[in-house]
Amino acid sequence: MSISPGSAASAATVVLDEAVERVHLPKGDTGKDESERKLVVISAMSKVTDMMYELIHKAEFRDESYITALDAVYEKHKSTACDLLDGDELASFLSRLLDDINILKYMLRAIFIAGHATESFSDFVAGHGELWSAQMLAAVVRQPSPSASNHCTAI
Repeated sequence: MSISPGSAASAATVVLDEAVERVHLPKGDTGKDESERKLVVISAMSKVTDMMYELIHKAEFRDESYITALDAVYEKHKSTACDLLDGDELASFLSRLLDDINILKYMLRAIFIAGHATESFSDFVAGHGELWSAQMLAAVVRQPSPSASNHCTAI
């Protein structure tokens, strides 16, 4: 899936919609709930949006520590994915995550050089937290069963 500036939220919606279409969601447990589907609102993991805005801030002020800060964002998502996913879903998510991180490195480098981030650049960078959460949830839903162990020891 290709992501253009300002479309991270819509991309997350598409990913979640695709997962919902493939999975039959059961009726509510209480018996009073007649709905066939559940709505899940996705947010970035704890502190990720703050981390993403900090990346932008560091790049704008030409602080090269944005590179190691982006690595920390990658590690946070990789670690969570390793706890929740396995097999092809894990490999696919980590591949997309790494591709996105590499794109963000170029985007943040451009911000670093310019010393300024436009609103659309900032939205593009910051929106990835929600995008990754939606992609991870979609992968969890597609898995046959939850992962009980960490499968990232060699990654």
